[in-house]
Amino acid sequence: AFALAPQYMQGLWGGHHGGTASVAGAGRAMVGMAVGTLCGGLAQWTVQLPQLWRNGYRPRFELRLGDPDFLAVLRLMGPAVLGAAAVQINVFVNSNFASSLGDRPISWLNYAFRLMQFPIGVFGVAITTAALPAMARALGQKDHGAFGQTLTQALELVLVLTLPAALALSICGEPIVRLLYQHGRFTALDAHATAQACAAYAVGLPAYAAIKVLQPAFIAQGDARTPMRISLAAVAFNVLANVVMIRVLHVGHAGLAWSTSLMALLNAALLLTALERRRRTLQRRQLLGQAARIGLCAALSAAALAIGQRLLLAGLSRHGVAATSMRAAVELALLLPAMALLYLAATVLCGVRALPQRLRRHHAGD
Repeated sequence: AFALAPQYMQGLWGGHHGGTASVAGAGRAMVGMAVGTLCGGLAQWTVQLPQLWRNGYRPRFELRLGDPDFLAVLRLMGPAVLGAAAVQINVFVNSNFASSLGDRPISWLNYAFRLMQFPIGVFGVAITTAALPAMARALGQKDHGAFGQTLTQALELVLVLTLPAALALSICGEPIVRLLYQHGRFTALDAHATAQACAAYAVGLPAYAAIKVLQPAFIAQGDARTPMRISLAAVAFNVLANVVMIRVLHVGHAGLAWSTSLMALLNAALLLTALERRRRTLQRRQLLGQAARIGLCAALSAAALAIGQRLLLAGLSRHGVAATSMRAAVELALLLPAMALLYLAATVLCGVRALPQRLRRHHAGD
């Protein structure tokens, strides 16, 4: 719920924006969305209070600025906030570059980025929630082998869930965009351009989700500076890549999405390298073997999805079905469940673990 609520509100705003009838109506709609988001956040906080109360938590106000634990949180919080802000900085930088291409590219990139953020928010946050307590417990017990095994399995789970999602978003991006956004003033041209950005963003989707796991792994070790430095270096790379894409290669708004994906891949690679140099506890051979099997399963299911989409579109075109949101709904209702079943069958045949036992056991224990 914590991950889904903001993405749900962004989806509602994006879907409503195309059909707004007036400036006044748009203002009221945005205020309503803001109030709804605030209420959703309060509900997310409130729903946790009963369990916290049963666990013995009693809220009280104490102002002890010299408390060692409070100071330790402050020392970690500053670099962690800067590291987490890198994504928002990149959004601002991309919007600035997109403004040189006109008004519409800013909206195309924004809608595409929100779609890409949905699986990251759902899968990345959920995996981190399950893995972080186990990693922190292992470090508290100085069991670096258990820490590395948990981190390895968390990264495997990231690949299991996000790699097929990225391929599906890349292949079926246009019907997804048509279904969600192609209403009112949001035209077929807008849908096509947004889908182009989605396909580019999808390249970095697994890396973004992996970052959600890797950054807390550093913080669990009491090191928030390393991910901060890497995030800032990735931001600098993104700016340089944007300059090349827009000023040199002239590839348009999709080039900005490509820059973001390349930045995410670089960020994840640098985090992995830094973690390996520090402890060398990551089960590299196990991770590479699982990654190869997951990649094969995802590639086979994506190929079947692409072929099925081509055949389905040919059949719909022969019957004169226009490219509307209704046709998009039919496409997705037929194609995505078929891909999911095929992918699941392939993972079983290839011996891919659906949910590592260590994560399941530790999360259940919490």
